Amino acid sequence: MSYETHWEECGVRWVYRGAMSDEDILRSNREAYDDPRFESIDYEIADFREVEEFTASAATVRRLARMDREQSSRNP
Repeated sequence: MSYETHWEECGVRWVYRGAMSDEDILRSNREAYDDPRFESIDYEIADFREVEEFTASAATVRRLARMDREQSSRNP
């Protein structure tokens, strides 16, 4: 796993590092959406400063956008 999830008082922050796959970013988002704390957060922060390699496919970006849109009904 090339990321860590940090739940903060009002949000969630991911720190990604090293070689990152499409599945890493999809998994990190699914984990947050499945957590009951997601419904009460005010922000999400994705920190990519330590990523050395990541080639996101267009399909993955569209999938993330769709996931975000669907989850916004739970937490606008």
